[in-house]
Amino acid sequence: MHMTDYNVVLRFVLGALAGVCMANEHVAPDIPPGKNPALCSPAREPNDCAFDGAFTCVSSAWAANATSGQGAFGYCRRINGTGVNTKWACCQAPKPDTVYPPAPPRLGQHFPLPPANRPLHAKPNVVLFLTDDQDKMLGSMDVMNNTKDLFYRGGVVFDNFFVTTPICCPSRVSLLSARFAHSAGAVATTPAGWCGVGKYWKAPMQNKSVPTWMQNQGYRTGLFGKELNVNDDTYISPGWDTFFALGGSSEGHYYNDWFNDQGHRFTAAPGQYMTALIQERAVAFIKNSLQRTQGESAEDSARQPFFAYIAPHAPHTRATPMPGTDGYFLGWKAPRFASYNASLPDHHWLVRAQEPLTDTCVSASDGLFQNRLRALLGVDALVAAVANTIAFFPGELDNTYFLYTADHGFHLGEMRMPYFKAQPYDTDLRVPFMIRGPGIMPGSVRTEFAMMVDVGPTIAGLAGFTPPADSLTDGHSLTPLLFPSEEHSDAIPATETWRTTTLFEFWAGGPAGGNAPRGPYCRHMIMAPNNTYQGVRTIENLKYVDFRPYENIEEAFNITADPFEMHNLINDSASQGWIHDLRQRLAELRNCSQAGCWYARK
Repeated sequence: MHMTDYNVVLRFVLGALAGVCMANEHVAPDIPPGKNPALCSPAREPNDCAFDGAFTCVSSAWAANATSGQGAFGYCRRINGTGVNTKWACCQAPKPDTVYPPAPPRLGQHFPLPPANRPLHAKPNVVLFLTDDQDKMLGSMDVMNNTKDLFYRGGVVFDNFFVTTPICCPSRVSLLSARFAHSAGAVATTPAGWCGVGKYWKAPMQNKSVPTWMQNQGYRTGLFGKELNVNDDTYISPGWDTFFALGGSSEGHYYNDWFNDQGHRFTAAPGQYMTALIQERAVAFIKNSLQRTQGESAEDSARQPFFAYIAPHAPHTRATPMPGTDGYFLGWKAPRFASYNASLPDHHWLVRAQEPLTDTCVSASDGLFQNRLRALLGVDALVAAVANTIAFFPGELDNTYFLYTADHGFHLGEMRMPYFKAQPYDTDLRVPFMIRGPGIMPGSVRTEFAMMVDVGPTIAGLAGFTPPADSLTDGHSLTPLLFPSEEHSDAIPATETWRTTTLFEFWAGGPAGGNAPRGPYCRHMIMAPNNTYQGVRTIENLKYVDFRPYENIEEAFNITADPFEMHNLINDSASQGWIHDLRQRLAELRNCSQAGCWYARK
C-alpha cells in the first residue's frame, strides 16, 4: 500500500509539529536528512513514509546490530516542508534495555476539528472501529495518541459506556443487532449461540442488523477484521458489499492468518502483521469508495456514502506486538488496584476459589499488559491511516462520523484472576466509547448511561434514519444526546428521563470444580458454568448480580464507596433497601425486549 500518493494530507494534519529526533533518539547514519527513509512499516515499501511518527522506518546500519528485532527500527520524523516537498529524518528508538518513562513513545497527530454544523450531505460516511478485549480501567487508551487526538480532542467521550455481555461474540451480536444477548439468542459461545462460523449468525436476525440497514439506505458497506468469533471461508454475511473477515483458525494469532475474502480463502503473506493487513484492506475500500463518489455529480442523489466496520483483533491474547515495538513499555506493570491478588471469600465460586498469584503469574500478567499496549499501537496507526485517507478527499473528513469502542473489557490480576474477561465487574464491563463528526462538540464528555445495544441505533441516527421496526431493537440512538437542540424522531418522550439502569448478562461454559478451563500461562481457572449471571447497575453506582440458579449466591456493591467491588453487601442490613429495589429492576429487565428494555428502569 503506497502512501506517497496522499502525502499532501500533511497540510491537514501536521500543523507545526517539529520534525526533529526526540531527546532519547538519534538520526540514522545512513539516511541523510532531506531524503525519505529507506523503508517504512507497515507497508514495508520504499519511500512510503507518509507522516511524522505514524510509521517506523528501518536503517540498514541499525539492522546490522539489531537485537530482539528492535535495534533496526526507528521513527520517521518530519524536518520541514509539506506534501511532495517534505523532508524527513529517520530517528532511532532507544535500545531494548532502556526503561521507558511513563509516557507514550510516539508523537500523536493533530487532526482538524470537525465542523460545528451537521453534514452537508444527507447521508454522511460512517466508520466504526471495534477493538477486541480492550479495557478502559487499565489505561489502554493512554498510549494511543492518534486515537485520543481524533476522539478526545475532536469528539465526545461517553464516560459511562458498558457492554451488555462481557465476551466476544455475544457482545458483537448485540452491537450488530441492537438486541441484548437474551433477546437475540446469543447466549453461548458455540454455534448454537451463533458464535461459531459466520453462517450461524443467520436469518432472520442477520437480515435485520446494522449492515443490512445501511445497505438498504444506499450505503456501500465493508467489513474488515473480526466479525463475531470466527468465519468459514465461503459464507458471506448479508449486508456487506465488501467482506474481509477473520477466519476460524486465526483466533488469537497475528501472523499467518487466513480470512474469508469475498467468499474465498485468503492467507496472509509470511510476516504480514494482521492489523496492518486489515488497515490495508480498509484503506483500499475507503479510497475506492471516495474516488467513485468524487468522480460523480455533486448532487446528493448521485453520491453513495460508505459504512466501514473495521475490527482489528488487537489487543486480544496473544496480543502480539506491532512490528518495531518490542522495546516499548519495558518495566511497565498492570495497575495494582486494591483488588489486585486479593482473596475475596464472599464472592461467587470462580473468584473465591482462585489461588494466590505466583511470581510467575504476576510476571506473565505484566508481560501481557505490555504486549497489549504494543498491539494497540498498531490499532493507533490504523486509526490515523483511515482518518488521513478520508482527509485526502476534499470535504470528506467533515462529512464522516467516526465511532470507536471495544467488544468488552479485561482484567489483569484483579481478584487473583491473572487475565481474562467474562466477569460482572467494571474492569470487564466498561470499555472506551467515543464519537467524532460534524455537529458534535469537540472535547466533550457525556456521563449518561450508554450500552452496546445503543451503538447500532446510533449509527442509524447519524446516517439519518431509524432502524426498521421489524428489527425489534432493544437499544436506543444516542443522537438526542449528541445534538440536543435538534428534533429527533427517536427522541425519548418529554415525560421520561434518560435511562438510569443498565443490564448485563453472561452465560458460561465448561466444567465446574478443579477441571474448570484454565488460562494458557498461569493455569488459573478462567471459566465455569456457575459463572453465569444477570445483573443491573444504576447511575448512582449501585450494582446487583444474581448467579442463581447456577450458584446460590448474589452480589451487591456500592461502587462509589468500593470502586473495585471487593465488599459484597448482599447481607448488609443498611443496604437492604436499595438491594431490594435492584432485585425488582432486574426482574423487569432480565427478559426484556424493545421498549421494555428502556422503560423498566425506575
